[in-house]
Amino acid sequence: MNNFDEYPKSIKKVVRYIKQDAPLDQLNELEIILSKTIQHRRNELKSKLKGVVVR
Repeated sequence: MNNFDEYPKSIKKVVRYIKQDAPLDQLNELEIILSKTIQHRRNELKSKLKGVVVR
């Protein structure tokens, strides 16, 4: 796993917001949004890998 300092500033800000300021209702919404976004990206990457021929 990468060192946290190597992530983009926007990711660091989101994590800081979640840790310090986010109320419970926003935590639930953020969790759903982040999970869906991560799963979507994961599926995109997997579909791209299926199209690559390994020799």
